[in-house]
Amino acid sequence: MSTDFQAGREALGARLAEVRAATGLNGKQFAQRLGWPASKVSRLQAGKQTPAVADLEAWAAAAEQPELLPDLLARLRGLESQQRHWRRQLAAGHAPVQDRYVVEYRRTATARGYEATVVPGLFQTPDTMDRKCGRRKQREEREKRKRGGGRKEEKKEGRKERRGKKGREEKGRKEGKEKEGKGREGREGEKERRKRRGREKRRERRRKKRERGGERRRRGRGVEEEEGEERREKKKEGRRRRRGKGRQRGKDQGKEKGKKGKGADRQRSGGLRA
Repeated sequence: MSTDFQAGREALGARLAEVRAATGLNGKQFAQRLGWPASKVSRLQAGKQTPAVADLEAWAAAAEQPELLPDLLARLRGLESQQRHWRRQLAAGHAPVQDRYVVEYRRTATARGYEATVVPGLFQTPDTMDRKCGRRKQREEREKRKRGGGRKEEKKEGRKERRGKKGREEKGRKEGKEKEGKGREGREGEKERRKRRGREKRRERRRKKRERGGERRRRGRGVEEEEGEERREKKKEGRRRRRGKGRQRGKDQGKEKGKKGKGADRQRSGGLRA
């Protein structure tokens, strides 16, 4: 099926969707009004199915816009003519159509193409690929040798090539050593800078730690002094209380002894009287 035919069918489907939207109904509601499955309405609007004349008549009647029927029928006739034309083209098979494309290709003087990853197929000719890959010169040299080029010329070319290769390798080694030396110096300098920054950070952390420790010790000393003073006061108070209790106990014991002594004296004096 041609792309023109498909584009025309999609345009007709878009027009049917506009007519349906003008009624204010969605696809399912419009299908219920027509008495069709909702999938048929969806396929017609998406351009996946070619409508029949009866389908267009029912569509215009359901949308209550019979004046749109001639326009819809004209679009359908245009589609059918395109389909008949394409079928006539393929009546003898695909070969005549492809031959026509081949003629157009041969008549083309300039072909432009874009491909992001590979060389387009039209440009994959031996000359183009040799130029792109840098192998044309090597192939010409091989052909020259096959045609009987002089042995001396071959040796001379070989020596030149080996010298050039050796010189390039030597130059590359020198450049690599220079880059390596610069890189080593740069890395060593960066290492020293990192070490220095690390030492400075450690010193700063130790200083802050000492300051925090000194502050804690000062606070602890003050708390200990206050607690020691309270303890001493409590101990003194306890000693005073204990001393007072001891004195009171001694007084009480002395009084009891005095009472007992008086009682014994009275008993002795009573016995004597008797």
